[in-house]
Amino acid sequence: METSTNPYTKPSTAILARVARELNLERPLVWNAIDDLEQFYALVERPPFRSVVVEFSPAVAERLLKDQNTNNRQLMRTYSSNMAHHIAEENFNLTGDTIKFSKTGKMLDGQHRLQGCFKAGKPLTSHVVFGLDDDVFD
Repeated sequence: METSTNPYTKPSTAILARVARELNLERPLVWNAIDDLEQFYALVERPPFRSVVVEFSPAVAERLLKDQNTNNRQLMRTYSSNMAHHIAEENFNLTGDTIKFSKTGKMLDGQHRLQGCFKAGKPLTSHVVFGLDDDVFD
């Protein structure tokens, strides 16, 4: 995976609180640019009780894989390539499967789907859950 050239720093707590108040979780969130990660960090800080539908751009998927995918199981290249094929062919539908993030923002599940999005160069829409304990998959 190439490293992103777009620098991004986590916004202040005040900005995240404002972003969290302004989120409309009744419709899918669209994260096209690295700046949309304000919404990601706002949801990490104030996780909703239910899943959120998010459309990830390849650039956002790449950034989350780089920054939040720590201590996950080893990436299976064949599986992520298969995901990329299905996403590229627009044969990957929204299901109940979730991408999961912990209370600290650590990616717990979904690395292959996000890697597939990045490899395909096309957006991926998925349910996302925030606020899980860091060790829930240990």
